[in-house]
Amino acid sequence: MAIDKALEEIEGTVGIQIETSKAKNQSSEIFSKAREIILPVLIDFYSCKLNGQQQPSVLIDEIGLEVIKQYGFEDFIIYPRKMSDGSRSLVTKFNLNADLIKNILKKKYGEYILETDVANLIPSKKSEKVDDLCKTLPEFKKFYDNLFSNEILNERRATFNPYILAMNMEVKYRPLAVLAIEDMFKTKNFEVINRHRFSIHVLVRFIQEYSPQINSYLKVAKEYQIKEILPIKNDFEKVCDIYSGVWNGSN
Repeated sequence: MAIDKALEEIEGTVGIQIETSKAKNQSSEIFSKAREIILPVLIDFYSCKLNGQQQPSVLIDEIGLEVIKQYGFEDFIIYPRKMSDGSRSLVTKFNLNADLIKNILKKKYGEYILETDVANLIPSKKSEKVDDLCKTLPEFKKFYDNLFSNEILNERRATFNPYILAMNMEVKYRPLAVLAIEDMFKTKNFEVINRHRFSIHVLVRFIQEYSPQINSYLKVAKEYQIKEILPIKNDFEKVCDIYSGVWNGSN
């Protein structure tokens, strides 16, 4: 399964049908709960502190932590990629919009920087890169590299932690998956697997072992009155196929 296809059109979380206030509150509640669960995992992920990640840990600066907390759960896409040298890494896709970049620059350098010609380097479109900004501002480059563009760090961050797998799901499916994973971990411990030395068969068994089962989905769905479970379960399984494909060399 091609990774690009799996990354197409991450859908929003707003439904088109008229919902009751109770349903809206439950939707907001499950997002808040899932965000609360996964944010510490995301911070550990980018800091290389999760089980199985390569040490030493990475220090994420204050701005990086703030970006993770504000945007990580709903706006980051973390997906596996096979590198040109044959290694595997986990890459984060995130579109830094102009307003966010301005806020970062103000906190790093003060408000006056936006009145100078440096502000002309801020990309005006999502498709534009931040290369010129990184060349001019070393502190910004360090922040950007630490989270997004450092290939060595991306390789060190590689992990099969199911919470991180959920970050390659459609955004609207992530909350139920995260809570189902949490329920699964109430009855089993996460074992470390060396992601460099194993056969694809071991990886497949490992992913199956640490994929939430229908009982966990049902338990969470009942609590939050969610009726559609299968698309969420299927989306997580699709992500598992992507990981298996990348580590097997087929993607």
